Amino acid sequence: MPNDPDDLENRIEELETMLRDLQTELQRPPHGPFGLPRPPTPREMLSFTSEYALPTLITMLEANIRALKALQQIIRLVDPEYDSTREARSELSSRAGRASQATLDRLQSTLEDVEGALTEGGLPQEPGARRILEDARRLSDDIREEISAGREQADDSREAMKTDEKSEEGEAGEEIEVEEEKPQVDVDAELRSIRDELGVRGDGDSEGDLDTGDSSEDDDSAEDSENGATAGDSGDSEK
Repeated sequence: MPNDPDDLENRIEELETMLRDLQTELQRPPHGPFGLPRPPTPREMLSFTSEYALPTLITMLEANIRALKALQQIIRLVDPEYDSTREARSELSSRAGRASQATLDRLQSTLEDVEGALTEGGLPQEPGARRILEDARRLSDDIREEISAGREQADDSREAMKTDEKSEEGEAGEEIEVEEEKPQVDVDAELRSIRDELGVRGDGDSEGDLDTGDSSEDDDSAEDSENGATAGDSGDSEK
């Protein structure tokens, strides 16, 4: 990952804010020449039933915002203190880099859909939405370049370690050829996997940073068990 995780995290937070602003702009009613709201034109009304329907675009933006939040968490947690071995740090950084690239690819596709809708008249041609869209694409490209540099650094480090290991195996008279395959990244699954792994490796404080939706259910289960045990004890005492 990049040398300055705080800076990258701030950039992702800025991009997340831009996407929320873009959502707001897309949800605004169309405006007339004097900036006053106006009824949508028949073409704009019909466009809502096309593949660039407004609710679909909003849902896609929301999904990308959630992915960026998860990416923020991982960048915050991928730190040398979570694992003392250089190899494990390099592997986690490389996986986080792949997930980051896939997340940004998906975001880029969404932004292209929004831009296509605006360009082809599928949505009101609001200058505010266009300006935010352009800024979001530029920032997305900057983040992509920074993540790519960090990922290449992690991959080079891991390859150097593999070369050292092969040299040691060659000296011992053993040689193993392994050809790695790079399957397509399932962004959501990979982000969950990395978060779970970091949650196991991290200390108690790091677990608090993770978004674990099962915690409340576990608390309820524990409370039910305790109530059940109390009821059982009361029953025994009455007997």
